[in-house]
Amino acid sequence: MKEPNEAGIYAMQFFLHGEPKFVVVDELLPCDEQGRPLFGTSKVVGEVWLSLLEKAWAKLHTNYALSRESTPDLVWSALTNKPTQICFHANFKRAVKIKDRNV
Repeated sequence: MKEPNEAGIYAMQFFLHGEPKFVVVDELLPCDEQGRPLFGTSKVVGEVWLSLLEKAWAKLHTNYALSRESTPDLVWSALTNKPTQICFHANFKRAVKIKDRNV
């Protein structure tokens, strides 16, 4: 999204248990006293897609507090409708060392 939507509303699709779920949010974001978003932001100034996506995820889970209980694999699966698995870096390195020793 390069330009803001004139209507100021955005629809996003998530998949819950394989079923599509559409969430509509407006462009109003929770901000601090200086006007900075309180939650996720992009490093690119003026880019709001991440903040809008996070707002939609929070709405899907009732609020921001409840949405924070989600794990990255759950979020990725809800976005892609594909199964996911978390592989922790420390465990991956140990598994590779064990595999190399057995060769």
